[in-house]
Amino acid sequence: MVELPTIESEDEIEGLLFGGRYKAVSKLGEGGLGTVYKGIQLNLEQDVAIKILKTEFSSDEVLVSRFCNEARIYAKINNPHVVKIHEFGQDDSGHLYLVMEFLPGRDLMDLIRERGPLDTAFMVTVATQVVQGLQAAHALGIVHRDIKPDNIMIQNAESERPFSRLLDFGISKMGEEEELSASKVSSELGVDYKKNLTSPGEVTGTPLFMAPEQCRAKALDARTDIYSMGLVLYNMAYGVPPFQCEDLHDLLRMQVFDDPPKEQRDRVEGVPPELEEIILRCLRKNPEERYQNATELLTDLEEVYKVVSGPAMMNLLSTATNSGLSELEGAETDTEKAKASAAEICKAMGKAHRSFILYPTDNPIISQVTDELFRNLKDFTERYGDLVLNCAHFSMYLLTERVYDNPDLRTSFPFKLYTDGVRRLFFHEGLGEAELKSFIECLRKVTQGEEPNSDLVTLMWSNNFKSISYLTVEELTLESLPDADVLNDSDTVVAGADERSDPRGRRKAPRSTVGERAPAFHVPLSEEEQRHLQSLIDMQVNLDSVAGMARALLTVLSYTHETREVSQLVKVLTRIGHALIGKIDLEHLLPILKASRKLLSRLSDEGCIEDLQSLLDRASAPETVEEMIGWMKASESPTAAKTLSSYLSSLNTSAVPVIIAAFDPPPVNTYT
Repeated sequence: MVELPTIESEDEIEGLLFGGRYKAVSKLGEGGLGTVYKGIQLNLEQDVAIKILKTEFSSDEVLVSRFCNEARIYAKINNPHVVKIHEFGQDDSGHLYLVMEFLPGRDLMDLIRERGPLDTAFMVTVATQVVQGLQAAHALGIVHRDIKPDNIMIQNAESERPFSRLLDFGISKMGEEEELSASKVSSELGVDYKKNLTSPGEVTGTPLFMAPEQCRAKALDARTDIYSMGLVLYNMAYGVPPFQCEDLHDLLRMQVFDDPPKEQRDRVEGVPPELEEIILRCLRKNPEERYQNATELLTDLEEVYKVVSGPAMMNLLSTATNSGLSELEGAETDTEKAKASAAEICKAMGKAHRSFILYPTDNPIISQVTDELFRNLKDFTERYGDLVLNCAHFSMYLLTERVYDNPDLRTSFPFKLYTDGVRRLFFHEGLGEAELKSFIECLRKVTQGEEPNSDLVTLMWSNNFKSISYLTVEELTLESLPDADVLNDSDTVVAGADERSDPRGRRKAPRSTVGERAPAFHVPLSEEEQRHLQSLIDMQVNLDSVAGMARALLTVLSYTHETREVSQLVKVLTRIGHALIGKIDLEHLLPILKASRKLLSRLSDEGCIEDLQSLLDRASAPETVEEMIGWMKASESPTAAKTLSSYLSSLNTSAVPVIIAAFDPPPVNTYT
C-alpha cells in the first residue's frame, strides 16, 4: 500500500480535480474516515459531493477496503431514498475519492435539535422513506450498521412533504463479510463517542444508536438496522434518544439491558399509541422479537401514516362526492367477506401505482403485486361475480361501502382514476392474467409520463379490454344520460354523448367512441341501481365546483416545485380570487386569500409575487372593504359577521383606516 503525503489543510484539496471533471470547491464536513467537499462537475456545471479518504488511513488495509466497499454499495442500491454515486476512483496523487449527488438540505439530527419532538405526520413520512431505502439495501444483503439521524438528509424540510435520503454506508456489511474484532469496534466507538461529547449529559454519535448485538460485537443482520431505526424513531418522537450517559461503557450496557424509560415518553403528548407500539417493537433486545425485516416495519408505518395524514388531507381536498353514498343495511357475512376481498384488491392496485412512482426503473415488486392482484381478482369474480368499484377523490367503494383510502395526492390510485375521469371501474368474470398485466402496463405508462398526451382512460380504450371496463365522468352527467323519467323506462344505462372536448383538454370523445367504449353497460337496471345512479348524477350537478377548484389548486400547489408550473398555478388561483372579489363571494375567497398570504412569504419568483400581491392589494382596497362590509350589514346569514371578521384579518395593514372608519365612525358634532 502506498502511503500518501499528509494534507496540511483543506485548502490543499480545494481546487483539485478528481476524475478529470470533478473539481473540489469547499469543505462541507468531516467524518470518521473521510472529508466531504462540495464540488462541481465541470462539463455539466452540476453540483456534486466529493468524499475523500483521509490520508492517515491510506495505509490501513481494513479502512481502505471499507471505503471501497461504500462505493460498491452505493452503486448496487437503486432507490430514490439512498444517495446516488457518480464515480469512484483514485487521483494521480493516490487519494481515494467518491463522487456522489449533492443534496441540499439538513440532516435529521439538526432538525431534532432545532424543533425537539417532531410533528407526527412529518416524522412518519421521513421514517417511511428511510425504511424504503433500508428495504432496498436489505434485499441486496446489505446491512447499514450505522443508522442514526446524522446519516439521514432531509430535503424540503420546511414543507409538508419532506424528502429523505439515507447516507453513509461506510461501515456497512455486504453478505458474509468478516466482522471487525471486538477490540477494533470498542476502539473506534471510543473515539467517535468522545469526539461527539459536547457537554455533560448531552452526547451524540454512533453509540446512541447501536443495537445490543452490535454493542456486544455479535453477528449482525437486517434486524440490527431495525433496532437502530427504532432509536431514530424514538429520537424524532420524544426529542431525545432513550439512553443517554456520559460514560461510554455505561451507555453500551443500557443499550444491551435497559428498557426505554416510560417517564421520558410520558412527558411528550401527541404520539399516537400505534406509533409508540412500533417504536417499542423495534427496540426489543431479542432480535427474534423485533420486526424481522424492513418490509414488515414499512407496512405498519404506512398504516400509521394513513391515520395521521388522512384527516388533514381530507379537509384540504373535500370528498364531497362521497356524502350521498348510503351505508349498506344489515351487512351479512358474505358482504363482509366481499368487502375484505375488495379491500385487498384495491390495496394491491394502490401498491402497484405507488411502486411506479418510487421505482422509475427496475421495479422490484411489480411482478409480485401483479400475481397477488390476479389471484385476488380471480377469487372475487368466481365467488361474487363482477367487481364494481366506485372511485372518489381518495377512496374506493364497493357499491356504497368504502374499502380503500389513500389520501396521499402523489401516490393515491383512486386520485389517479378520479382525475383521469374514471368514476366506476369494472372487473368482469373471465379476466385473464395477460389482460391484467396490460392494465398494469397502462397504469405504469400514465404514472411515469411515458405517453404524456394520454390519460388512463385513453390507454385503456386503446387496449380494447374485454374484462376490464369503466364509466367516466362524462357518462355520469346529465349531458350523457336521459333524464330520470326516461331512465326509469329505459333498457340502457348509457346514452351516446354529444361530441365534445374532454374538460381536461387531453382527448376528444366522439359520440361513437363513448357508445363503443361501454358496450357492457347496455343492460337493464334494477330499481336500486337506478336510484343509486340518479343520486350520483345529482351529486355531480350540485357539486360546489368553485370550492373544489380552489382546493384542488391549493393542493397541487403544495406538491409542485417547478417554477414554471407554480407560476401558472398561481396565475389561475389569483384570477379566481379576482373573480370572487367581483362577485362579493367571501365564502370562497377566504381560503384563497389565506393561501396567497402564505405563498407570498415562501415564493421567490417575481411574477408569482406580483400576481399574489395584486390580489391582496385589491382585496384590501378601500372600495372592496366597503363593499364587503356593506354585504355583511345587508346579509341575514348568522355566519356573515364571522366570515367578514376572517376576511378582514387577512387584509394588508393599509386597510386598517377603512375598517376603523366603518366600525368606529366619528362622533356627531352637537355644537352649533
